[in-house]
Amino acid sequence: MVVGETMRKILLVNDCKLESIIMKDKLINMGYEVEISNEYGVFSKVNKFNPEVVIVNFVMKEITGDKLIEKIKIKNHNIVCILSSCDRINLKDFKGKGVDEVINTPIEEKELSMLINKAILKYQVKDADSEDNRIDHKENNKIEHNNVVAILKKVILFCPYCGGKLKNGSNSFVFCPYCGEKI
Repeated sequence: MVVGETMRKILLVNDCKLESIIMKDKLINMGYEVEISNEYGVFSKVNKFNPEVVIVNFVMKEITGDKLIEKIKIKNHNIVCILSSCDRINLKDFKGKGVDEVINTPIEEKELSMLINKAILKYQVKDADSEDNRIDHKENNKIEHNNVVAILKKVILFCPYCGGKLKNGSNSFVFCPYCGEKI
């Protein structure tokens, strides 16, 4: 995180306190503001904390994470929702359920940062793309690639690996000035 930049808020939803504490420590080390909830208190936490991202564990006591994400998206479709599991899960298995990304735990901080930033970026591109849907379907196929590139140039204002804020967007950098990764 860059000094003066507002911290992104992440809500962790997990019925296992140990897993929540481990993930919370990683996210705090990465510069996020983090709150923890279980499946029963998630909606009051979302209302009070107003997170940008919610990371939900897949297996909980009375509901699965994908079903909880569907309910979260109904109440607040602007939240980026990430499904986490220690079992191997794939994003395509949850298509149409509001899941923006999946995290397979345990996970290293660098990969976690990349996946969170990727989910936020995909959500922003999807949101920007829905505003541009006024274009005719025939024309859309011809200029789709150019639109995606233009949107990405506007949207990518941070390193997808470390989350460092890039002053002029990523199109002016080949490597991140903070972590050195190729952008």
